[in-house]
Amino acid sequence: MKLKIILLILLTISFVGCKKHVSFHFPKNQKKVEIPFQYQEGAMISSVVIGQDTLKCIIDTGSNITLLSNDFGHGISNKTKRSFDFLGIEKNLHTTVLKEMQWKELTVKNLECAISDLSKSGVDVLIGTDILRFFCTTINNSQSKIILSRRRDTITDKNYIEVPLKRNGGNIYIQGELFKKKDTIIFNKKEVSLLLDTGFHGEISMPLNKEIKKNSMESSWKEPASSLFSNSNILRRYNLLDFKLGNKIFKDVIVAYSQRKNKNVILGAVFMSHFESITIDYRNKKVFFALPKNSKMGSGFDFTKDTLIAKTISYFNLLSHKINSLGVDFTSEYPFKINALSKNKAFTKVSIGDTLVGINNLFFDKRALSKAKVANKIYIGDKKIKRLLELYNATHQKVEVDFHFLKNGKLITEHLKRDYKFKKSPTLFYSFLPVNTNWGYFITHFQKDKNRNYTLHLPYSTVYGEKVTIQAYRKGKKMTISNKP
Repeated sequence: MKLKIILLILLTISFVGCKKHVSFHFPKNQKKVEIPFQYQEGAMISSVVIGQDTLKCIIDTGSNITLLSNDFGHGISNKTKRSFDFLGIEKNLHTTVLKEMQWKELTVKNLECAISDLSKSGVDVLIGTDILRFFCTTINNSQSKIILSRRRDTITDKNYIEVPLKRNGGNIYIQGELFKKKDTIIFNKKEVSLLLDTGFHGEISMPLNKEIKKNSMESSWKEPASSLFSNSNILRRYNLLDFKLGNKIFKDVIVAYSQRKNKNVILGAVFMSHFESITIDYRNKKVFFALPKNSKMGSGFDFTKDTLIAKTISYFNLLSHKINSLGVDFTSEYPFKINALSKNKAFTKVSIGDTLVGINNLFFDKRALSKAKVANKIYIGDKKIKRLLELYNATHQKVEVDFHFLKNGKLITEHLKRDYKFKKSPTLFYSFLPVNTNWGYFITHFQKDKNRNYTLHLPYSTVYGEKVTIQAYRKGKKMTISNKP
């Protein structure tokens, strides 16, 4: 009887002003549910069913309330809840009570959620900690699953980092240290409390202040705010710092700084992608970061050491866009528009929002083709896949690129050369994600085996900044692989 009462308390909560209680239901005799997800552009994407609609959702541990797109809002009440976005911009959002939502095997009833415009996120629902905090929540990267359990299973793998968590409302925070190390000297050491936020598509984000402005940075960018309630562009600076979490030091973590009202230091999805799994034990106030298994391939990854240099594909992707970069980012769908510009390069002729009409001798626009004074110029405007691949190869593989734009009837060309600022370590990068062999900046991948549960990748020398040759095995055969394109 006592056990039934305890479970009822754990899985039921009362909202002030609501006539019914939110409740969560597992299939009969199940103690946990496993929910598949995929990483898309750094976001954890899953799906839910509301009524007859299957809706795309994002899993966001940084939001203390579940949000529903205003396109699917129904029964909106006069009651409001205060919500803050990434920049600290505040809004009062109207609420609604969902009679039932099905998240794979989990049934959620009478959930009070807020109504918001989620069009910029590309989803219909944002799952917040008002659901997650009632469970022991495991983000299993190796299996691409969210596991919601009524209690934490015994952790058998000894190679993990255990840190205490603090709760503030529905949000959770952990402690860590950031510092810069040159040779044997450590400076700018700072202990920080970090909000665990899978909704942030980076490693670490910090608010910019006068003290930090004095420090030298690897790069500065004018880019979209990535904020729920803001459409503005902001100046964001990037630096490489060492980060101590528990008893492990992670080398060259990418830290983004921006001017914002929200003073939280944020630990994002790109950093979390380094771990086989992350278990958030809300009840016992602990977080467990499980490290991958060791690998002897190439220079080798040893995750039992105190200092870790191993990096993931998602880290390298962020690095090649913001530090070892050409200085410009574009939207991912045609027509390709400038999404962000590096302040390290002197852009005087183009600005954010300008449309790309050509790359090197290839053109998407017939007007631009007629104006171009380029040898062997080719029109590919009617070839959708070809356009996308050329942009991807230019931004992810090339050292130097000519980007063409049409402004006020004039053809403008920006000749850009890639920066190389990252230390040449490690040689290989790893990933739990499904491997896309069409990605322009990875020359090969290695099959999974019983000694590891991730794949290894060698980036092209044009982006990495160094030529590398290694011995590898493919389908049981030994071969020599070079990262020269």
